[in-house]
Amino acid sequence: MAKHLTRAELSALLNRQSVSVEAPKTISDVESESGTVTVTSTAHGFQTGDILLHESIGGAVQANGLVQITVVDADSYTVNGLASASSYTTGGTAKRVLLGGGIGSLKPNEVASITDALSRVPHIRGNDGEGGANESTLKSIFGL
Repeated sequence: MAKHLTRAELSALLNRQSVSVEAPKTISDVESESGTVTVTSTAHGFQTGDILLHESIGGAVQANGLVQITVVDADSYTVNGLASASSYTTGGTAKRVLLGGGIGSLKPNEVASITDALSRVPHIRGNDGEGGANESTLKSIFGL
């Protein structure tokens, strides 16, 4: 079992990394059904466990922010830890969050600790006016 990290410990580990996001993928739908929130984004290319930054999702604003996902198929995924969202209206993007460059410098137990910390906080919201995190909020969460 991974050690539970404090925010300070997580920040210290991530400060050794560069945090970036990939180009945005367009979100075309968000459905909330049976305790699951499913996002549609054609040919998204994401993998289960990825951390995404959702921005500008209209209506279903609860899905905005930093989220961890489970892939359903090539065009959809579910948001871990989010059981419901308001009715989707329009828009939205999803950007995969990357820890770049130095991930190989982390020891296996540090990687496990980061993964554990992120899995315990699967949905983080910032202060961009819609309840979602933006890139500067993401960097401030990790103390960068």
